[in-house]
This record gives sequence, C-alpha cells and structure tokens, in this order.
Amino acid sequence: MKKIKTLFVIDRDTNLATQTPNEGTDWVFNGEGIATIKFDGTACMVKDGVLYKRYDRKLKKQFTQKARFLGSDFVTTDDMFGEVPDGAIPCEEKPDPKSFHFPHWIPVSKDNPQDKFHVDAFSRGNFEDGTYELLGPKINGNAYELTENKLVKHGSEVVDVPDRSYDGMFNFLVGLHGEGVVFHHPDGRMVKCRRKDYGLFWNKEDLRDNRPNGKFKR
Repeated sequence: MKKIKTLFVIDRDTNLATQTPNEGTDWVFNGEGIATIKFDGTACMVKDGVLYKRYDRKLKKQFTQKARFLGSDFVTTDDMFGEVPDGAIPCEEKPDPKSFHFPHWIPVSKDNPQDKFHVDAFSRGNFEDGTYELLGPKINGNAYELTENKLVKHGSEVVDVPDRSYDGMFNFLVGLHGEGVVFHHPDGRMVKCRRKDYGLFWNKEDLRDNRPNGKFKR
C-alpha cells in the first residue's frame, strides 16, 4: 500500500490544506475516478490467505542523528535501517526521502499479544486478497462506536462528491462521519482529502499529535 498524496498542498507550519492543488491531481478536479470513504483505523493487508499489519522500518539511532546533522545532503542506504521480521514485504520501493519512513507489511501472529485485535477481526470472516482497515473498540478511540473488531476493505464504500473544489470539499467533509475520502482513478492513481486538512475533527476523543497548529480560513 503506497503513500497517497493529498488533494491540496499542506502548509507544514499549520498542518492545514492550502488552496493550491497538489501536482498530478488535476484528474480529480476534472471529475475523473470515484470517491470512497477513508476509514480511521490501522491499515492491514491480506495476501494468499495471510493477514499482514503495517511496520515502519526505522533508521538506526546513529543514522537518525546523522540525518539531522546533514539535512538534505543525507542519503540513505539499506544497511542504515533496522532489521525486519521474517516475511516482511516493503510497501514502497525505497524510504521516504524526507521523513525516512520505510513502511513494510509483516505477518500477523496468533502468538503475539499485540496482534490480538488483528487476529480477532480476521477470524470473523473470509477475506479476499487486498488492503483493509482494522476498526474496533480499542482502535484510534473507536470513533465508529463498535463493539467488536472488524476489517473493512479499502475502497468498499463509494460516495458521491459532486463539487471537488477547495470549498466544495470543505462543505462535503463537514457532514461526513469519517476521516475523509480517497479518490481512485481507473489507472490505479489515488488521492486523499481528509477532515483534518481543514481543521475538522470527527472523533472528539482524538488526542493524537496530528491536530493542526492553525485555524482554517475559507
């Protein structure tokens, strides 16, 4: 599952969307592709009947310090990152050039207590290959008020977004009970637009560190 770009450029000082479209998102404004609900949980993948969870392969401590010192001149190599568990599958071909995040998929284990919610959700049905979102009572504040864990396939809930402009997206997201939407192009490209990009929060218990630093102004 590759990183999805936002519909609008994000101001990193405020963590809010600007009115500038991100490069390569023109197809969204042209009305191409479909919009689906972006669920607020934790991403998973089913491949060949095996459930995988996300794992961020991080830089080793000494190289993290070196990256801070060199800034844009720092170039990563594979040996700079920590080892990954057996069976890991890279989500991206290489780490993010700015954050150095290097996400992987790793198999879920029934013997790992940290995987108990994944295991429980996976036991509740037969799931075809694809990527999913794990939701449940103990996941991200349980904004959906669920009583049991469940896996929801990405792109499974299509919604109509007639106005994809900056203000149009704001008006749509105000009334959305969800984290945001993901636009899917027939050729596989994807673009996301989230409530938090406009300073909107739908989960009142959300105390994570991703709250915007500024106020959205229309």
